[in-house]
Parts: sequence; structure tokens; C-alpha cells
Amino acid sequence: MWEAFGEARLPIIQDRPFAYDLTISGAARVSTYSTIGQTFTYQGSLNYAPVRDIRFRGTYAEAVRAPNIGELFGPQNQTFLFVDDPCSQDNLNNGTDFRVANCAALLGSLGLSPEQIQGFDGATSASIPGVAGGNRNLTEETARTFTAGVVLQPRFIPGFSLSVDFYDVRIRDAVSTPSLQVVADLCVDQPTLDNVFCAAIDRNPASVTAAPGVVNGFRLQPQNVAEFATRGIDMVLNYRVEPGDLGLFNFRLTGNYLDRLTFIPTPGGDVVDSKGTAIPAPEWQASFDLTYAKDNFGLNYGVNYYSGVLRTTNELIAAQPDRFPEEFIYFKDRWVHEIQASIAIDEGFTFYGGVNNLFNQTPDVGSFTIPVSPQGRFFYAGARVNLPSF
Repeated sequence: MWEAFGEARLPIIQDRPFAYDLTISGAARVSTYSTIGQTFTYQGSLNYAPVRDIRFRGTYAEAVRAPNIGELFGPQNQTFLFVDDPCSQDNLNNGTDFRVANCAALLGSLGLSPEQIQGFDGATSASIPGVAGGNRNLTEETARTFTAGVVLQPRFIPGFSLSVDFYDVRIRDAVSTPSLQVVADLCVDQPTLDNVFCAAIDRNPASVTAAPGVVNGFRLQPQNVAEFATRGIDMVLNYRVEPGDLGLFNFRLTGNYLDRLTFIPTPGGDVVDSKGTAIPAPEWQASFDLTYAKDNFGLNYGVNYYSGVLRTTNELIAAQPDRFPEEFIYFKDRWVHEIQASIAIDEGFTFYGGVNNLFNQTPDVGSFTIPVSPQGRFFYAGARVNLPSF
């Protein structure tokens, strides 16, 4: 492998009226890998501050990630898994518009009769044997990113700063290792059965009278899927103030609004909308911290929040809006409060203690992990010791 790169930063205007700072920068890199060949990446950015208190910034970049050793050369290991067959009669309407026709064609190609296809169940009483490992045919991922934002640091409010950034990221040929369930679903949810997912699933032919058409084997490996895309807004607000001899107060709020999170499993396939689902991919996220310090004493209070997320997929809700009672469509919001206090005995010894999940929020009905873990409220204490260098 060899690489060559270059970067430049050019201050165009400095300390002029309505142009306190105007700077452009760029970078490029060429890399050659023994596994995937040559790649090229680049980045360009613009920073403009009309006055010292406000700065506008923007960046456009193309980046790549070569598949790692495990993704390429991981050994094929046997595993056993269960799958809820997407071609079962109970599941035919839980996928894309292609599923019904694709399942009929798939089962028909195995020799099943129309009557067998119409009554197909697909259930198995035991786990299915298969293999999981690397994929030597992987290529690089390519990401194109655009960000634009503003930073406010007004001199008339000392210690205050606010940054707001818009981001838009698209990843093509992304490396992903889907689960057996995802592989089975994506096989029949594409415009055609000629895809990498169907090639990874084996089914019994009609000659197997006990379970014709049932999945009897699989191969799980990383694949270069078509595209991931996300878009949203990040925000960070920080205010640091020392009112007289009362000590130091620091307020910090970070937040994110998720406008889009989509996945296209193969070129031409339906877009899978993951925004607001239990990946988790909440529409809104935020965390707030209030820190107080005076002399050798410190106190911190924090709260983490994210908005409620769907219990299932956007696609299933759209296809079957009455499947869930209204009160059970979403998992409830996450609200986790934390508090910690510390006291320094001297420069080398500090005691601390606190409470996590202060108000004992618990998982929602039907979940062990969403919106919080089942651990509940817990207390902790400890000490930090700085030892002199030996």
C-alpha cells in the first residue's frame, strides 16, 4: 500500500470591514491498497467571519473506507439461527409491494404447486444451520458529506458560545453484515430475485415432502449495499459564568434533530426509512449539563433525552396502520437524570459519588432496553488518586 496527499489553507482576507476573516482550505489523498486497488478522496472548506462575534463555515468532502481484514478474510464459521419466513402467509403483507410476487416466483422455482404456495407456512421446529464469515469481493465505501453552520461568540456575553450545523451525509457501497432475518426479508423485497440476498439463502425443493420451500441453510457475510443517507442539525450551546465569589457555573446543552435516515439495500430497491425507529434513531435528542465548582468542591447535574421511537418499522406502520393500539405504536421518551458530587482533599486525592437514573426510569412495556436499560437507579462512589511519577 502507498499513499500521497496534500493540503492547503489560504487566508484570503483578514481584519477588514465586514471581513474579519475569510479562509479557504482543501486537501486531497490518493491511496493504493493490495485488496481493492486505488482510491481518491478530497475535501474543501470555507470559513467566513464578517466580525469577530460570528462565523459561518461550510465543508464538502468525499471520503472512502477500505474494508478491514475481518470483513474481507474472516473465516467461515458455522452458526445456527431461527428465521421468520417472509414468504409465510402471515408475513406476505409485511414487506414491500414486490414481496407477494417474488415469494410466489421463488417457491414456484423450487417446484411447489400453486396450492402449496397459497398455504405456505415456512415455520421450522429447529434452528437453521448456516455459516458466517468474510467476503473477499468487497470494495470500498464512499461517503459524500456536506456541512454548513454558524458559530456565535458575542463579546457582550462573555463565556457564551452557540454553534448550529446542518449535515447531509450519503454513503454508497456501504459495508454491512445483515442478520439472517434481514437477508431473508431483503431477498423477496427487491424488484428482482436476482440479488445478493437471495444468493445467500437455501430452501428445500418440492421433492422434500416434509418441508418443501422451507429455509434449510444460509451464508452471512458483509456486503456492499447500495446507500445509507442521513441529514439533520446539530446544536451546541455553552455558557460559562463566575458571578463574584459564588464559584464557577457552566451550562452546556447539546442537541440533534434527525431529518432523514434511509437505507437502500440494493440499487433500484425500495428506500427503508429508519427515522424515528427503535435502532434507536429518534427524531430529537438532547443532553443538558449544569456544572458548579468552587475551591475543592464540584457538583454536576445532567439529563439525557430522546423522543419516542416506533416499536416497528415505518413501512409496517404505513402498510398496517391499525396493527398496534395507538398507545403502543411508540416506545416512550427517554428521560435519564444523573447527579455527581466530588471533593478534592489535595492535588492527588479526590472523592466522588453520585446517582445515575435518578428518577428510576424503567424500560417501556414490551422491551428490556428501550428507552433505558433494566438496571434502574443506582448509586456509586469512588476515589481518584494521582500517583507521582516513578
